[in-house]
Parts: sequence; C-alpha cells; structure tokens
Amino acid sequence: MGDEIEISTRAYCKMIMHSAKYPSSSVNGLLLARTDDLKKGGKICYVDSIPLFHMNMGLTPMLEVALTQVEAEAEGSRLALAGIYHAHDNIRDNHIDTFSQKIADKLAENQPSSILVTIDSKRLSQDMESSGLIVHQHMDGKWKLK
Repeated sequence: MGDEIEISTRAYCKMIMHSAKYPSSSVNGLLLARTDDLKKGGKICYVDSIPLFHMNMGLTPMLEVALTQVEAEAEGSRLALAGIYHAHDNIRDNHIDTFSQKIADKLAENQPSSILVTIDSKRLSQDMESSGLIVHQHMDGKWKLK
C-alpha cells in the first residue's frame, strides 16, 4: 500500500509544537523529505517540517512566496517538498479542509507519493497512546489513509 514512510522526531516535534503554540488557530506547514529517498522509492523519510501559518488564509500570495522560498532553500540541502500538515482550530475537527487539500494536490503534481498529515488535537495529551497524526498518502490520484 504505497511507499513506507517515516517521520523524523524533528519533523514530528515541530508539527506538534506549532499546533500546541496556537491551539485556537488553524495551523499548517510543509514536510520535507530527502530527494534520494524520493528518487529511489521504497522507504521515504520526512526529515523536517516547516511551520507556515497559524490562521485560516485560503490560497494567497503569501503562500506562493512561502512555497517558493522553502523550495529554494530545500533544494540546497538535497531535500524536497513532499507533504503538508495541518491542524484545525476546533479540537474535535480532524477532516481535510479545502485549503489543505488544494495545497496537497499541487504538491502531489510534482511529487506523486506526497503525504497530507492531519494533527488530531484530541489525541494529544501528556500520556499519548498514539502519535496523534492522521496520515494520507497520494496514490493513484487519490488521498488514501496510510
């Protein structure tokens, strides 16, 4: 069922801390993977996450600038944009919103095995039993639960 994925501690912590810092806001950011992993297939390690916004924005010029800057910086480090994460302002909400879906679809055009991660805020606690992440991977033109 698609490529095996691994999310590094660094990427995971940055996603969770971004969400925790702004609990009453929608947050989103990008996930970076090693270009070598993406080229050869198999296991893909997402090594970093880049927090972007902590407000519901819609598709704006600020997003385009952010994507361009992150992509340019990532290329110099042999990394590539390979996913997006998001969390909602409502703790009970864990659906994929239109804004995140559109960004993820655009990333999937350039990176076919990209992922879309939803942070399930109600699963985050001091005594966590699971990662609190809902991961979807782009396979066969659709977002499928990983």
